[in-house]
Amino acid sequence: MKRARWLAIAGGVAVAAVTFVQALRAVQAARTELRCFRPRRGPVDVPASVAEMRGRRDVTLVACGGVPLRGWYFPSLNRAAVILLHGTEADRRQLAPVARILVDAGFGVLAYDAPGHGESGGRVTFGRCEAEAVAEAAAFVAAQADVDGSRIGALGLSMGASVLAVAAPRIPRLQAVVLVSPFTDSDEQTRVETAPLGPAAQWAVAAVDRHFMKDGPLRPIASVGSLGGRALLVAAGADDVVVPSSMSRRVYDAATAKKEMVILPGGHADIDALVSGEAAERVVGFFERALVPPSTSVVGGLCPPPRPAKPVGAPPPGFGSRPKTSPSSSDAF
Repeated sequence: MKRARWLAIAGGVAVAAVTFVQALRAVQAARTELRCFRPRRGPVDVPASVAEMRGRRDVTLVACGGVPLRGWYFPSLNRAAVILLHGTEADRRQLAPVARILVDAGFGVLAYDAPGHGESGGRVTFGRCEAEAVAEAAAFVAAQADVDGSRIGALGLSMGASVLAVAAPRIPRLQAVVLVSPFTDSDEQTRVETAPLGPAAQWAVAAVDRHFMKDGPLRPIASVGSLGGRALLVAAGADDVVVPSSMSRRVYDAATAKKEMVILPGGHADIDALVSGEAAERVVGFFERALVPPSTSVVGGLCPPPRPAKPVGAPPPGFGSRPKTSPSSSDAF
């Protein structure tokens, strides 16, 4: 009897310990996820690498019913421009290295703080407001005297890529799109990333997402099928455990576009890999082919004539609903 009692007590203690660990992981995961919706905000200094870039000026856009969006604009030398969308818990400085390679190639660049990030106003919802901010950014760039309004592209990183994937089909001005580590569906991405932490953590993180994402889950895979004839480059990290390359591949497969995909060395949203060597040439060359006729390229002789893209109609919704071709090429560096 004593032995049975001790075994029962030991079993109870083990169950309590496992339950405690699961609960602790859930709390920690929820706190981590909460930072995505309440990132640290404040003044955005100008890194030395940005300060020395040509023509930079501070700009303010207004979107989402009066929310100010702060950013930097670099004028174009080739009549084309690219909009940059950063990831979670970041601001426009995150993509400064990408801005550098594009500015050096003659492109105009607009890098702005997403709603609820950096120096911008508003709140983080990863929904309609973020998509509206992309549309406002495209309108701002199109209005610049140094830019041809038919030669505008955009590049998004991680969450910025997924927001861009949903917003771009609604913005015919965006003729070339680069998605770096886009996920298929925000609910699926949450399940995949938190799977090693157990079901309690998965539930806790999903609850945080549902509380803040009032427009429902973000579903790039439901929107990229409406890109039509526009140019698309999807990039994914070979060792990404946050958004596995297989998930980004499914976004690529679902897209109806003049598309290509590249697998980068490294993990999730690796900026160094994106702006180094062949990868940097791939990104710049992609935008040059899509947006810059040979006669206006500042690095002439590297690119064939661009193929004009056709505007597309309204896409299926990219928000809210839950989940249950064209020529392509795929390369790895």
